[in-house]
Amino acid sequence: MDALACASTNAGRARVVTDFLQARLAANRHAARWFTRLADEWLTASPNPQVDALVAASGMSSRSVERLTNRLYGASPKLLARKYRALSAAVRLGMGDAQGWSDAARDAFYDQTHFIREFSAFTGLTPARFQAQLAPLTRATMTQRRQLPGLPSLVGIA
Repeated sequence: MDALACASTNAGRARVVTDFLQARLAANRHAARWFTRLADEWLTASPNPQVDALVAASGMSSRSVERLTNRLYGASPKLLARKYRALSAAVRLGMGDAQGWSDAARDAFYDQTHFIREFSAFTGLTPARFQAQLAPLTRATMTQRRQLPGLPSLVGIA
């Protein structure tokens, strides 16, 4: 405010405001980058990511974490974890890394019904239909993504 009051021209005041806003935007970009890296690590560290682990790693309150994930991802941490679990299972089925639902589900789902319900909610298909209708292009895309160096591990899932 002092710099704004001391500026003698409109151009000077505009420069002060612009500098202030650019500094605020830069600070937000840094925070978003830090949090997205943390969220990616959280999602890929376990087949069943727990929201409490993300809250603990961030050092923020659970409500702050929820607000930030809603702002950055458009979803709550719980929904992100559910989506990651289902899409990760879809990749395992699609790549042939899993022989059946229990291999694809790992320890991330309570039972077969829970697995099918979550899988269907995020892929639009039951696991059996997904395997039967998996297009060669989809399989090739998943294979190529795994082989690209330097990509975040989360890219191999979605």
